[in-house]
Amino acid sequence: MKFALVNTLECAFLWQTTDSVGSILKNKTKENILKEFSKVTEGLVDSILYHQPDDKKKNRGFCFLEYSDHKSAAQARRRLMSGKVKVWGNVVTVGWADPVEEPDPEVVAKVRVLFVRNVATTFLTEEILVTEEMLEKSFFGKPKRVKKLKDYAFVHFEDRGAAVKAVDEMNGKEIEGEEIEIVLVKPPDRKRKEG
Repeated sequence: MKFALVNTLECAFLWQTTDSVGSILKNKTKENILKEFSKVTEGLVDSILYHQPDDKKKNRGFCFLEYSDHKSAAQARRRLMSGKVKVWGNVVTVGWADPVEEPDPEVVAKVRVLFVRNVATTFLTEEILVTEEMLEKSFFGKPKRVKKLKDYAFVHFEDRGAAVKAVDEMNGKEIEGEEIEIVLVKPPDRKRKEG
């Protein structure tokens, strides 16, 4: 079972190993977080951190802590929620991360939309925004449609082959000074829609 990287305060799942943590100082790095939380919890394996779109030196004020097993994650959650343990002098907000259900492989095989992360919002000191037209010209296979939002975009293709080729050839490339990350979009979860 995999776990989503979502900041939430929902119920624990049977084998949950990921805690979401809020109220993190925005100037802290992944390494700072691993070091500090390892001092107050046991079994910490990894930290997942997202940066602000307009300032890559700052995080978004939350992170996800991955523990070696459910017991370690539950103990860390309980300890951090007590309010007695402070991290960098602050009480943090803690909850479980939501599990990510793997979509049906038949549905995934039809995906023709890409999610592009790390789209430049600034370039050096000049305000150069990456536009939808710039993205469209950067991709092979002529996208059907491009929708850019803040520091990410969705790129739609007519056929899956062109979308897969774009991922293979463009993932990790630089556009306006930023190394972009590209993945095929996960289809919506029907169970969640119906529930």
